[in-house]
Amino acid sequence: MQRSSTRPLQPNDVVDDTCTTVPFPDFCASTLRSDPKSGSAQSSKDLGVILVDQVDSNAGSTLTKISSLISQAQDPKLKAALSSCQDSYGTIVKGSVPASRAALIGGNPKFAEQYMTDAAAEIDRCDKNFDGLDSPLTSEDDFVHRATTIVAAIAKTLE
Repeated sequence: MQRSSTRPLQPNDVVDDTCTTVPFPDFCASTLRSDPKSGSAQSSKDLGVILVDQVDSNAGSTLTKISSLISQAQDPKLKAALSSCQDSYGTIVKGSVPASRAALIGGNPKFAEQYMTDAAAEIDRCDKNFDGLDSPLTSEDDFVHRATTIVAAIAKTLE
């Protein structure tokens, strides 16, 4: 079915149209549909900002979890891996997220793309720290990696 170019997109159309063009389309759609702010989104840019906020929330709660895990860890290798991940997540929360949000809102999608690509690289570094260990951050790392990759892809379409 083709859409008329004169008809404004409805919020679910924006989610569908955006998520079909990015990596992890099912994750993109389910994550955005779970956020009530998506109902008023008018554009892919709006959805990008919503996902950046999701990254912020998830990374912030992960930092809290990491602090708790560090205080309980007995294994020095695990403690070192968690400390490194704490640095990575801190970089995301304090640097990548606010800079990416500002770049999207300010109309500088190339910068938003770069900041989210950098955040995904931070998650990759975090994951590598657990080489030979069971990571207690697998689901958190997966969420942040997917969401940052999607935001980077959205930002690339806005350039």
